[in-house]
Amino acid sequence: MLTLPIAAAALLGASALAAGFLAGYAWLQRRLCAGQMPLARHRAVLAALRRRYRQRRRALRDARRAAMAAAEARATQLAEALRDARERVAVLENNQGLMRIERDELMARTQRLRVLEAPPTTGAPAPPGPADETRRAGLAARDARIHELECRLRESNSRIDELESSLHTWKYRIAPMALHARLQRERARPVRPGNPGAARGHDDLRRIRGIGRVLERRLHAAGIRSVGELAGLSPAELANLAGRIGVAATRPAREHWVEQARAVLASAPRPAQSAAR
Repeated sequence: MLTLPIAAAALLGASALAAGFLAGYAWLQRRLCAGQMPLARHRAVLAALRRRYRQRRRALRDARRAAMAAAEARATQLAEALRDARERVAVLENNQGLMRIERDELMARTQRLRVLEAPPTTGAPAPPGPADETRRAGLAARDARIHELECRLRESNSRIDELESSLHTWKYRIAPMALHARLQRERARPVRPGNPGAARGHDDLRRIRGIGRVLERRLHAAGIRSVGELAGLSPAELANLAGRIGVAATRPAREHWVEQARAVLASAPRPAQSAAR
């Protein structure tokens, strides 16, 4: 009779223990699920951010490659135009040399004819006779020849002046074209972390054609320490600066220092573009 209540009590205790274990297990499951839900959300957000970063990086890389390709194409076009202009200048210089040779020959022939035309300074004058008409005809033909040579000489001088003017114009065109071609090549060239030119940026006055180490030190001593300061100078200030650094007053204008400085500033990347890269 006593074994039945003991067995029932044991069964009840086991049932209570099992119920408690199941309740604890269910509580742990709920806690685990509650902790895994924010983790899953964080993982999803992180994956989305990684995808956006990869897309942005790929877009920037493609844009940089496209910009470099465009810069290389522009540099090639400028190089071809510069080569054509230099060939044109060479032809003009050759024509100018030929015209000068022709002018010198015409001047020599004219001088010889004038010497032949001059009357003799010694001896008695020849008596008049039938040879006078022949002499007059020869002198008239010689005068006509001299006049023709003088006209050709004036035409040669005029042609030489035209060639010099055209040559000066082409040389003036070549200077900015050469500068733009060099700047485009610099922009197309990839910048490496160890490149000292990239670290100096606009402060490197030696990027201006015609300015070396010595002139750069003199410009620094005169207060010009950056390309931007050089680009803002007026013609009078530029001539004054030339005297202060010990060069000819016309040299900065002849070598287009201000124009080169402005072109360097115009070709430099903006801060927003640098930050995007």
